[in-house]
Amino acid sequence: MLGHRHLPGIHSTSHLGQNSPLALTTFRGQPRRGEPQHIPHRWGRRCGRRYSVQCSASGKPTLVVVGSVNADLVFDVPRLPAAGETLEASAMSTFPGGKGANQAAAAARLGCRTYFVGQVGKDANASMLQRALEDSAVDTTHLRPVDGPSGTAVVLLQPSGENSIIIVGGANTAEWTFSPAAEEVLRGADVLLLQREVPEHVNIHAAELAEAASAVVLDCGGAEGPLSPQLLALGDVVS
Repeated sequence: MLGHRHLPGIHSTSHLGQNSPLALTTFRGQPRRGEPQHIPHRWGRRCGRRYSVQCSASGKPTLVVVGSVNADLVFDVPRLPAAGETLEASAMSTFPGGKGANQAAAAARLGCRTYFVGQVGKDANASMLQRALEDSAVDTTHLRPVDGPSGTAVVLLQPSGENSIIIVGGANTAEWTFSPAAEEVLRGADVLLLQREVPEHVNIHAAELAEAASAVVLDCGGAEGPLSPQLLALGDVVS
């Protein structure tokens, strides 16, 4: 989702955290591969050991993101409308977004071999969202179309950069089915990234399949309320 005012061709991923190696501010455009990046050592909850992950253009490690992908509809408004008021926007733009898609795009741009497991609707935004991921070198083999709309966020963006957001889960919160091929990718993951813009049982199932992964990383953003003890026990890094 948005953390700052959009600039042309730029989508904010500030929700990943200022000090995160994945906190890039780019989603759209061609992938940028540079020197190998390192995720700092952290203590794992399940294994009780230190681990290190190196992202490089060699295709190792295998990083899998299970999560949301949204079309962000951004309206530039002078202020928020009052109750019952119709307010004219000066501009409207559509950007690819969603916490899961942002994670996947950022990781792929850092050089990781990245798979995205998620769902889009059968609407006009679906192809744009898939293309944006692929433009960032994300493997979308396991991005599944489902009936209904894709996830959508309506963003009212004020000149100060302050924004108000209405989110519709759409395909992200529809019924999920993991194909045998997607489950196999999860079992072979070195790192699994999760967020909370998909149903919690989806995250739990993915984390259970990827139990042998070096790290299961959960971004707690995207949903209100406490984490279930079952999901928390499956995570290594919670942010």
